Amino acid sequence: MDQMTEPSRLSRPRRAPRDAVDPTEIVVIGLGAFGRFVAGHLAKQFVCRGFDRVEGDEVATALSSCDVVVLAVPFAALRETAALAGPWLKPGAVVVDVCSIKERPLAVLTATLPPSAEIVGTHPLFGPQSGRDGLDGLKLVICTPPTAMSCRLAAAMRRLFGLRIVWTDAAEHDRQMAHVQGLSHLIARALKAMELPDFAFATESYRHLLRMRDMLAGDSLALFRTITEENAAAGPVIARFRSEIDRLTAESEPR
Repeated sequence: MDQMTEPSRLSRPRRAPRDAVDPTEIVVIGLGAFGRFVAGHLAKQFVCRGFDRVEGDEVATALSSCDVVVLAVPFAALRETAALAGPWLKPGAVVVDVCSIKERPLAVLTATLPPSAEIVGTHPLFGPQSGRDGLDGLKLVICTPPTAMSCRLAAAMRRLFGLRIVWTDAAEHDRQMAHVQGLSHLIARALKAMELPDFAFATESYRHLLRMRDMLAGDSLALFRTITEENAAAGPVIARFRSEIDRLTAESEPR
């Protein structure tokens, strides 16, 4: 088993106290493709309000009364968004980060948000494409130590949406994502640029490549750069991949 799933090497979630309650009001900041997607699902079970940015009295009022804030903004906008939202948060509010990398976003939030905020670092391993038929069975990774509230949130996500909850730490998450996302997004973006057709004689392995390309085709350049440039573990993985391409190309050249 790898570290992201091996129970003996992970912090085991504690049970929430008997008097703990599910959050009732959630605010989503950032209404890009993923923000709209997650807000739509949350609104089926909670009072959920979405805003594209922290601006205006309506947003301030919503932030000051809500239990949970989901920051669904690109990593490049995370520090500014957290700085604008922080003063309006009520004591004990939970701030959920959904960036595709974890070490740097969590460091930014820890340095920016008020100490009274509880930070829960998550990575939903799905999006509008992979979750278009529902969330049941999809994975939500939580990369901060378990607390009563984060355990309560995890239990609610499992119960209400059928999500599979995986607990790990930020460093291990980023190490695995350097391979899982770094390589897949790099290859998919290259395949998209090549405009590959679905040939009549296509093999199943070729169609797997096309499916990967199509699944990631809608992801933004900002997300691609976050995955490949802001994850410190991604650089060596991508460099190794490129060196292997160069080696294979050199070996195939006529001697």
